[in-house]
Amino acid sequence: MFQLVALLALGSGVAGGCDPNVEYLRSGAHSGSGNNTAGARTSSGGTDGEGGSDTHPDGGQADGGESGAANTEGGNPAEGGSTPLGGSESGGAGTGGTASGSCVKSKAVRDTFDFDDGNVLIVNDSHAIKAVWAKGAYDSTDLKTGLTDAGSVASPPLPPDNPLNLANVSVLSTSTDGLPGASMKLALAFTGRQRQESEHMHILYTYATYGDIASVADLTNRTMTADVKLVSTPHSNCTISARTWSTATDSTATMYHRADGSELELRVGDWVTLAMDLDASKPANLVNQIGLTFDAQCDAEGAGGEGGLGPEDTNTIILIDNVSVPCK
Repeated sequence: MFQLVALLALGSGVAGGCDPNVEYLRSGAHSGSGNNTAGARTSSGGTDGEGGSDTHPDGGQADGGESGAANTEGGNPAEGGSTPLGGSESGGAGTGGTASGSCVKSKAVRDTFDFDDGNVLIVNDSHAIKAVWAKGAYDSTDLKTGLTDAGSVASPPLPPDNPLNLANVSVLSTSTDGLPGASMKLALAFTGRQRQESEHMHILYTYATYGDIASVADLTNRTMTADVKLVSTPHSNCTISARTWSTATDSTATMYHRADGSELELRVGDWVTLAMDLDASKPANLVNQIGLTFDAQCDAEGAGGEGGLGPEDTNTIILIDNVSVPCK
């Protein structure tokens, strides 16, 4: 059974507290089955370069067209957000930290999310929430069109409110099958269809929400790695892959640039290690989010409909563990 963390909001509509309508999972609290070893382990290296200029992450704005975006939907805090138990989010971009060479050590930046210590917050929600791992609806697939969700203020609904956005029909939770111990578990509702572009969705960790320049993270001279395992997929016609990414912002925390790590194909039963150099973030001292993207490229029509979470054996199951941003 999941252990829910009850976090007290500071008041209705007041920044700095958690949304009382959202259930927050505490890492390391899922009791289930599964062993902690499986198959070989491979690694990606380096980065694939830039993921595009001035793109918006979950909760961001590309060119002034989406004011507030995900941070104002559903009662999630626009600033301040939630703070994991046992930790502090004060300090922003290295404030109050100590420098190790050119790598800034700060209370606001965890070197490793291992999901075993019970202090990492995970939420099955598609809105950006500070200091929480969540699903990312922005730039994920709209299962009705098969294309990246183009919802905006001018053309609603916004991606977090689209019931056929892949993030909204997938489930983020926890598992005891980690490397070792507990891990994040993503049940992805890929359709298995041959599409004009691959179906894809993101999970993300937010250091700073839209407009919150004080909380951006200085990830200069750091790398990002993550262990990922494809547990199962019903779609034998699809190639499932994953990559890490970061988004950095400008001095207003309203414009974003994404950088991607190398993409690796996932094979059932094997743990792989994804990697990227966070100095590819532009700029690396103003990172507002880190995350992972999962893709399904299918070469023929497969099983599945237009979204909607079914039994576990109809979904693609992926585990994520040991997400780290250590100094080089």
